[in-house]
Amino acid sequence: MSAQTLVTLFLAAVLWSLSRHLRRQELNRWWAWAWTASAIFLVVSRIAATLAPGSLLRNGLVLIAITAGFMTVPLLAFGVVSFSSPRAIGKRVAVAGLGAAFVIGVLTYTASELWVDPIASFSVRQGARTLALGSVLLFCAWVFFQRARVTRSWATTITGISCLIYGLNQLFFASTLLRAAYASAFTGVADRAVLNAVDLILLDVAFTGGICLGMMLLLVEEHQRAERALNESVNRGRAVSEEVVALQTEILKRQLVEQELRRSEEKFASAFHASPCAMTITSLDGGRFVDVNHSFERQMGYSKSEVMGRSSAELDMWPVLAERARFYTDLLEHGRSPERAVTLRTKSGRTMWAILSAETITVEGQRCVLSVGLDVTARREAEARQAAIVKALPDWLFLLSKEGEFLEFHAKDQSHLMLPPDQFIGRRLGDVLPPDLATRISGCVADALQSDQLVTFEYSLPIGDGLRFYEVRAVPSDRDRVLCLVRDMTEQKRAQHRAREVQDELAHVGRVMALGTLTGSLAHEINQPLAAITTNAHTALVMLEAAQPDVTEVCAALNDIQSDSRRIDDVLRQLRSMLRKERREYDKVEVNSLVTEVSALVHSDMIRHQIALDVALAPDLKHVYCDRIQIQQVVLNLLMNACTAVRSVDASRRQVRLTTAAQDGWVVVSVSDRGVGCPDDQLDRMFEPFFTTTTDGMGLGLSICRTIIDAHGGLISARPNPDHGLTCWFSLAALAPVEEAPVKQPSRSMRSETWN
Repeated sequence: MSAQTLVTLFLAAVLWSLSRHLRRQELNRWWAWAWTASAIFLVVSRIAATLAPGSLLRNGLVLIAITAGFMTVPLLAFGVVSFSSPRAIGKRVAVAGLGAAFVIGVLTYTASELWVDPIASFSVRQGARTLALGSVLLFCAWVFFQRARVTRSWATTITGISCLIYGLNQLFFASTLLRAAYASAFTGVADRAVLNAVDLILLDVAFTGGICLGMMLLLVEEHQRAERALNESVNRGRAVSEEVVALQTEILKRQLVEQELRRSEEKFASAFHASPCAMTITSLDGGRFVDVNHSFERQMGYSKSEVMGRSSAELDMWPVLAERARFYTDLLEHGRSPERAVTLRTKSGRTMWAILSAETITVEGQRCVLSVGLDVTARREAEARQAAIVKALPDWLFLLSKEGEFLEFHAKDQSHLMLPPDQFIGRRLGDVLPPDLATRISGCVADALQSDQLVTFEYSLPIGDGLRFYEVRAVPSDRDRVLCLVRDMTEQKRAQHRAREVQDELAHVGRVMALGTLTGSLAHEINQPLAAITTNAHTALVMLEAAQPDVTEVCAALNDIQSDSRRIDDVLRQLRSMLRKERREYDKVEVNSLVTEVSALVHSDMIRHQIALDVALAPDLKHVYCDRIQIQQVVLNLLMNACTAVRSVDASRRQVRLTTAAQDGWVVVSVSDRGVGCPDDQLDRMFEPFFTTTTDGMGLGLSICRTIIDAHGGLISARPNPDHGLTCWFSLAALAPVEEAPVKQPSRSMRSETWN
């Protein structure tokens, strides 16, 4: 066993002994653990050195040794901090420090294994450990020097010097080892010459002995100090008489009482000045201020110097003198004033409300009053604002318990209530409302309490001479109560119904106007099959008058008549359906058939104006949920606008393309033309009411189209074509094959550029 190990073990034993005798036991206990850990490091390192390199046992011992070496560092730091400030190191700090040292030790060992050269690996481990040890020893030296400067203790000075030189020696040793690791990192071979610095271990032994000497001198000084104190006590005891001892005992008792009284006063002063409530001490006879706390200064606006020696009456703090008289009457008659709401005036003249209470106390022999005031101005103002808001609300307000009991009620207009408030307050929902409505409101209350969020729903009730509609908005008021705001939506519902009727009327007018522009084409669509019917009928009659009628030809002529008749019937049916003035009827609609029917209506008009219509229908297109007539109106309007746009261009460019497509859950219908187009600054205004780019247009067609598509939850827009003209498109949400009712519409935030 090396000399360094023996000295370290000896120092640990000395420190364990000192920790049982010196009054500064924490220093010796921590340092005893520290040097014990250092001894473990040295002993385990020696054992590991005797084993074969690379073996599992050797590596395990090296890991134990390096972690023990790193744990020396926080233990030394804990000891010297305890020497300066006893009981400064708590359990959490100690566990955290030792845990950090253990983790650093494991990380250092792991890092050292990255070096192939064993000497370089050794240099990394020992260099990091000695660097940490040297740093903490310098910290210990600084603490001992600070203590020595105060106590003039030679033992503390010697211990500090030993720590200083020992720490510098460790730092030099660390720099030497780290240079060896550095050389190995860049040359591949550690500089073994630098490891001669291991000879510095003799200095380690010397300065470890110096620390040991310093600790022993501390023991001697402590013993001498105790001896002197004992001798002084014995001499003093012999010198004084029993009367003096008794007097000292009495003085000690008085000192204890005074100390306790001083502590009590300090506690009261701390509570007085730290209280968030305004607190004052005034004389009972004249009501003059003796002391005020910071909360009083902040709330009343007066500084302490402005009120000292003056009374609240002189400062005009009581706008209601009857409250001040009642306050002092209670103090004089009962010695206290219970809590009561009072009005006070601040320095700025602002009125504030407070909950004031007071007790009579004695301060330095004088009867005084301790007053405590809680500022409730903000609460009173908030309550007043809430009351004003409640009065201004046109809605009904109900406060319900979680069991559905009516607790409070407010309404500006109670004319449509089912019962007067005095007949339903204190009763439950099921006792007042119809069962199905009571169940729905109970569920709404439960949902609001459970989710802590606003919950809304609508209902209707037959009241008076008709059906009235209401909206309920429920929000938790506290853990067990819910505030329900009930708004009468009857007039709004009626206005919405009237608006829908106006929209339907406007859409019908738009259809009539659009079909009015097709009068010539529609006449051609009817006249052509009528002429064919006349011709075929005449031919059939001629054939029948022949001697031997050709039955086959006659049947063919009759079939043509039947076919032309159906054609006329289809055109008239289309006209009737689009001119019909009925309520909206939503159903599953196949868009391709709808588009085909509209394109047939404009076919003759297209031919008459030499316009080429290209219809491209996407196969297997999903159905949409819509009003068929209104969507036909949108398609017809877009086609008519496209025809108008291409009439003024060359015949070679009179082309209109009508397409259907499916994209991302939508069915898209597009109408493209190669006409004059529309300026970019007018694209956003195309769908505004009364905006038109033609001389004979009214500007209502596209506005009606937007109203219809918006009502269907779809999108409608326009964009310029790359070459010529404009593309107008609209989209409706597609239904899944199994759906029989509308589903939730896709998001309408989709960019219009995504449609093709």
